[in-house]
Amino acid sequence: MENLFLPDSGILIPDGLGSEGFEGMMKACKYARENKIPCLSIGHGFQCAVIEFAQNVLGIHANESYKKVLEVVNIKMLENGNPRMGARTITFLTKDSKLYKLYGSKPFIKERNWNRMEINPFFVPSYLSSGLRFVAIGFDENEDGEISDTLQNLMAIAQIHDESDEKDYIKTMKKLCKYSHETHTALRMQAMELKEHPYYVGIQYHAKFGLNPSMPSPSFIGLIQAASREKENFEATNVSSFSNDTVITTKDNDLKITKKDKSSAFAYYYYIKCKNPIEDGIFKISSLERFLKAKLNNLVNDVRADQFKIVITSEKNSQNIISNI
Repeated sequence: MENLFLPDSGILIPDGLGSEGFEGMMKACKYARENKIPCLSIGHGFQCAVIEFAQNVLGIHANESYKKVLEVVNIKMLENGNPRMGARTITFLTKDSKLYKLYGSKPFIKERNWNRMEINPFFVPSYLSSGLRFVAIGFDENEDGEISDTLQNLMAIAQIHDESDEKDYIKTMKKLCKYSHETHTALRMQAMELKEHPYYVGIQYHAKFGLNPSMPSPSFIGLIQAASREKENFEATNVSSFSNDTVITTKDNDLKITKKDKSSAFAYYYYIKCKNPIEDGIFKISSLERFLKAKLNNLVNDVRADQFKIVITSEKNSQNIISNI
């Protein structure tokens, strides 16, 4: 698994149906969790992340089959007799949340759902005790707006807590789960975050719905920002030798290239850093090839950039990726 991910990778675990890919998704979740790799899981991916934590951290139905796990850790939870579909209100329970801040510190947001399976609230207190925090929840909704007495009581328990109010946040979550279990009233885990991890975030809702390139979901922005920070931290503490002729050092935003033999073929490696990669929800993308060629001329005066081809790669062990034509 470690061969698939570079140290500066970010991992996206998407939605899906059925048992296909379940084992691979579980391995990806485990790798991201244990190695502190930024990870965003969505829908079925979110449920896999919780199942992986339940089995490998808490020992809940460890090594059980996909079908068995779905019957216990996840449960079937319909809404008005049907799978939950459409835009639904999501309620944050704590301000000590990456997602809460990414969404502009709003206590309520609207996102789309399409699912019939949910995280079993019965195990949520155990997750909380081990650092897996469900920071946002959802309640059943219907078109006529009618709310049962038990649902009203459940909703009345929910409140948002300050960052320093972790104990009361946990108490609130436990009360919600207990009342939900006792009254058989649906309580839906909509978002989770793992403590002491750069970005291990899972969302039940489908953040990709209703978006376009100029309006990325805050959850995706968080993943990219976290992966960029981890990449920068990795580069700041590493000096990499790429060939016998070229050595590049990246540290403190400085780029230094040295070469031993002008007649030998050698490679130039560039890591493009951008302190604010997203501005007003839009990725800032310029003419990368023109930028690289200009930097190449500035760094090495005796080399004409137009005599070289530019290859952008994530393979740090590649050699001679820019060769004389």
